[in-house]
Parts: sequence; structure tokens; C-alpha cells
Amino acid sequence: TGSPLVVFEWDSEGAYLFEQITGRNLQKPLAIFLDNEVISAPIVQSVIRDRGQIDFNRPVPMAEAETLAIQLNSGALDVPLTIIDQRDVDASLGADSIKKS
Repeated sequence: TGSPLVVFEWDSEGAYLFEQITGRNLQKPLAIFLDNEVISAPIVQSVIRDRGQIDFNRPVPMAEAETLAIQLNSGALDVPLTIIDQRDVDASLGADSIKKS
């Protein structure tokens, strides 16, 4: 697409959990939070196990991709992956939430 990609990977425990999460949420947004703020909400295109990528699917400045990479790395601590909430929302509601973040 010509847009930047942000690549990420998990350890074995995180890979197992992320495979379960992404397998149940294909073609749905997966919100990424940092300090209780949504920083990105990419659509899950396929089951992701130990390594994945976020493709913006639109032209974005490289700085935006770099900022997301930095934010994801800032959370690269030895902490468990926890599902806080899982629900379906209307597409217009999700888009509105992303615009506000």
C-alpha cells in the first residue's frame, strides 16, 4: 500500500494468548491502549501468533508510525497480557471513538 508498517512480536505465552484473541476477532478492530487512552485500533486481518504487523492501509506520515512504535515499545515490560473488555460496537461508534482519541 506504500504506507508504513509497525511490526511487533510476542514471547511464547503472549503468542498463545494473542492467537486466541485474534482468532475470535477477525475483521474487527483491536484497540491498543496506553495509559487508558486508545492509541490505535487496527482491524484484525488474520490470526496472529508470535509476530504481526500493523498496516495503516492509508498514507500516513512516517512520524505517526514511529510514534506508534515508540508507544508500543514503552509497554514492552514483563507484564501479563490481560483482556479488559471484549464487545462488538457499531462501526460508526468505533470510528467516532478513534477520532476523539
